[in-house]
Amino acid sequence: MKNRIINKMVSVLLLSAALFACSESDITEPVETVNADAISLTEVTTAINTYAFENPTEVQAKGLQFMREEEKLARDVYLEMYKKYGIKAFSNISK
Repeated sequence: MKNRIINKMVSVLLLSAALFACSESDITEPVETVNADAISLTEVTTAINTYAFENPTEVQAKGLQFMREEEKLARDVYLEMYKKYGIKAFSNISK
């Protein structure tokens, strides 16, 4: 039973990596330009510098710590899958 679950998880990871792998884009369409007059860098900087920052709550800090550990685990999994299968997508995802 445990092996079936692991096999399903590996299959999902492989499928996800194949579908959403980071790769060079072949898109040649022009990028939409943004109206530079809409907002100035000074306005953005002022808004950021005057924002009242607060320390995260204990729940938020634990959530951030959990997400960080989860990302580290995902990176390790992708690197091992690249070593095992040699699929470049796993190498790209781990970066």
